[in-house]
Amino acid sequence: MRTVRLFRLALPLAAFVVTAILAVGPVKAQQVDTKGESELTSRGQQIDKTAATHDPTRVTARIVDDWKGKTFRFDASKPPRALTAQDVRDLRGKRLGYGDVSILLAMAANQPNQATAKSVSELLAMRKAGAGWGKMAADLGYKNLGSVNKSVKAAERSMTKMTADTKPDKPTTTAKAEKPAR
Repeated sequence: MRTVRLFRLALPLAAFVVTAILAVGPVKAQQVDTKGESELTSRGQQIDKTAATHDPTRVTARIVDDWKGKTFRFDASKPPRALTAQDVRDLRGKRLGYGDVSILLAMAANQPNQATAKSVSELLAMRKAGAGWGKMAADLGYKNLGSVNKSVKAAERSMTKMTADTKPDKPTTTAKAEKPAR
């Protein structure tokens, strides 16, 4: 009799625990990678800062070159195609900085589930609706923003290299001037 009473008390508790686990599981999976998002935003700002000191045509060409060989779905109804300078200019025309363009392309290129992958236009709509990079990544099925950060870091290095390519060479050292005789 005592066992039956204990069972009756334990049954609602067990049901509550199972319900809590089932409810918390999906929430935990949808958590936003705030550390990755802040790193991504910082890298995007650095790209914008570097790009501001260069010719826009050259910066655009650098971004296109960084994604050479990769195809993107720009519109959900159209097949994937290579990135062009006009695509970058179009994204810039939608009030995106070069950093945001780089992040958007990295997010579109590295989507974990290609069967449910969103187009660049769909990702842009999510961003314009107020979604942060971390929230977008969680919605797309990313575990974290690592792969996106890696691609944006490569773009940032590419921009930095562009800066190094345009700096004038250091003057060559010449032989020391001889001291005048006394």
